[in-house]
Amino acid sequence: MDGAKMGHTVKFQGLKGAAHLNGTEGTLVKYMKKEGRWSVRCEDDGALVCAKPENLIRKYMKQAKEEPVLRVIPDEELFKVPSTNEEDDDCPICCIPLDLDESSLVYKECCGKTICIGCAFEMDTNDRSREQDAPCPFCRTPYHKNDQEYQRRMDKLIDENNSNIDSKKKALFHMGYCYFEGKQGLPQSYSKSIEYMIRSAQLGYSTANYNLGCVYRKGDGVKEDTRIAVYYWSLASIQGSSKARHSLAAYALNTDNDIRRAMKHYRIAAEQGNPNSMAIITASVLRGHVTKAEYDEILAIHNQALDSRQSERRDRARQILGIKTHDKDHDHTKLARIVAQMNEDDDITSLLSRLGIGVKMRDGIFTISSVGVD
Repeated sequence: MDGAKMGHTVKFQGLKGAAHLNGTEGTLVKYMKKEGRWSVRCEDDGALVCAKPENLIRKYMKQAKEEPVLRVIPDEELFKVPSTNEEDDDCPICCIPLDLDESSLVYKECCGKTICIGCAFEMDTNDRSREQDAPCPFCRTPYHKNDQEYQRRMDKLIDENNSNIDSKKKALFHMGYCYFEGKQGLPQSYSKSIEYMIRSAQLGYSTANYNLGCVYRKGDGVKEDTRIAVYYWSLASIQGSSKARHSLAAYALNTDNDIRRAMKHYRIAAEQGNPNSMAIITASVLRGHVTKAEYDEILAIHNQALDSRQSERRDRARQILGIKTHDKDHDHTKLARIVAQMNEDDDITSLLSRLGIGVKMRDGIFTISSVGVD
């Protein structure tokens, strides 16, 4: 059974000692190398069964769900700078745009709000200093006592009677994420995860569209299909996802070898504050794909986007919790220092020679072999 992964849905076939399971479904839990068998959780009763790979058939989602109708997205729509950006939703407490880094965000199932790590950590610390259980920083609802209570709260948010589309689409996505990772007492199931993510995407949630693109790119629970992945990434990019835009750029560069198209995507994402895209833009100056004047313009807008998300409260929380930010010693940051010293009439060879810097490139990635810049 090629391409099988934990969480995939399978059907039993050809079993003799447990013939009653043939035709029934289960979820792959773990592959046991020594025995050469999969541990499978039966869908009917939750029992664990060990089966050889040849006795399992990977089950894909139904065709109607697996392959969405792909509308043609014209470049005029795709490359238009989004007027709204869901990645820039404000924290409902400090009213500062949320970070792009998911490790700096906290989702609350009681009210359906996403809160920045700074507000969540500070209010949690203050509550505990008063010997109180930390309630939700926003709505002050007590923390869920168990997985069942968490699921009841999520069910309320995704209920058809919930008219708040913003909270519903985020709740649907987070339910999908819980199934994807097997968290909050839910079994790991790629098929269930995708169903929830599709429902979230249908409500216009860019994060769901981005993750669906990743699912189709890797073949997690569906047949791997880059064409569908690009479609979902395109929808997410239009809705303001810089991560999806970065993925489109990488696809254009690595698959289609379309440098011009890739640079257009990278520029939009970098100007939204995406550090990975900004790193590529920086390296592209040394390859001659971006001029120094263009770089300076992009960098200024990029820094404005970063500054808009900064707060002392967030920095303090990251430091205490050990959440890493962009590595200042990363080669791309060193490249930025190099590019900053460029003159308009510099060519790359003379610049590196003047600064006494050696730069090597392998597989399109720059590394600095010797650096005369601190």
